[in-house]
Amino acid sequence: MSPPKISSTPAAPGPGSPGIRNPSAPHDASSSSRERNAALDFAKGALVLCMVVYHSFNYFHHDRDVLRYLHFLPSSFIFIAGFLITNVYLARYDIGDSRLHRRLFVRGAKLLAIFIGLNLVVHAIFSINYNQRQLGLDFFFDHLDSIFLTGEERVAIFEVLLPISYLLLLSAVLLKGCRIHRYFLQAVSGGTLVLCLILAYQGLLVFNLDLLSMGLLGLLIGFIPLRRIEGFAVYLAPVLVANLAYLVVITYWYPIYALNIVGVCLTLLLFYAIGVKAGERGMVQAKVILLGKYSLLAYIVQIALLQALVRGLRRLDLPTGRLLIAFMATTVLTWLIVQAVDRLRRKSAAFNRAYQAVFA
Repeated sequence: MSPPKISSTPAAPGPGSPGIRNPSAPHDASSSSRERNAALDFAKGALVLCMVVYHSFNYFHHDRDVLRYLHFLPSSFIFIAGFLITNVYLARYDIGDSRLHRRLFVRGAKLLAIFIGLNLVVHAIFSINYNQRQLGLDFFFDHLDSIFLTGEERVAIFEVLLPISYLLLLSAVLLKGCRIHRYFLQAVSGGTLVLCLILAYQGLLVFNLDLLSMGLLGLLIGFIPLRRIEGFAVYLAPVLVANLAYLVVITYWYPIYALNIVGVCLTLLLFYAIGVKAGERGMVQAKVILLGKYSLLAYIVQIALLQALVRGLRRLDLPTGRLLIAFMATTVLTWLIVQAVDRLRRKSAAFNRAYQAVFA
């Protein structure tokens, strides 16, 4: 939830003042180092597919216990956003490079604008949502404190976008702090995680801070050289066994904050390991990777499609088939829309500029 895409191929920097780099960063940004990481795109695409499953069950199934096995999803999207900042962006920019701070700030501001714009549109069109909860512009403006501060009342639509935008904006500031001390970012991120563990234990951790802290966890993990992460990922069988053990644990113990941290790390490592093993070639791999490249667009599209389907399918007498129809239709249509956008970007410079103005 990230759901939103931060490109794993930021533009290579020009000459800049010496600064602190990620330990995994190459000394020279060669053309090969600027290529996309297909395994990482595969992991993001797998998250998009899991999100379709999550929202399909949320909209069309009454057994809420099933959702515990997908509890990692919102946290995973923002975790990847944080991971990309330190593992990818710092391989291209010095921490002191003003272009890095500007890039993060602009992306965060765009994502915040997308979140606000989508919510204004939805609240202007609908008075109630799929589960009969109140909507409307008056309702939205009456709950601004809850939406933008705590997130506890879950009034907003596309709610994962907000803490991701906060993460990008905050990172632009925190990276400047590294001029004071080289481990400033790690200290703030680690301290925030400890604080969240304490708040969670006392039942005081709010939704937006919960997700934001997962992005800060991603920032910390991003300092690990990617070659070391890939060293773990090649052992697919042990990673799979660890994930199965985690699923057994949460069957009897709902994933609290600390347990969710474990679930996020294990699940993303599993998806990355599958991406490494599967490679880029193959019809299925190509489709999942494409979804990962456009994870922000895919996240928005699949929610919009499911919102339309939940209203349309309620008129049909399909008590047992609506969930499957919704999942299949949303998956196929989301991929077709993403593929169409990808082709248009390659064929039309004007369309590509428009896309980048909004999403890049």
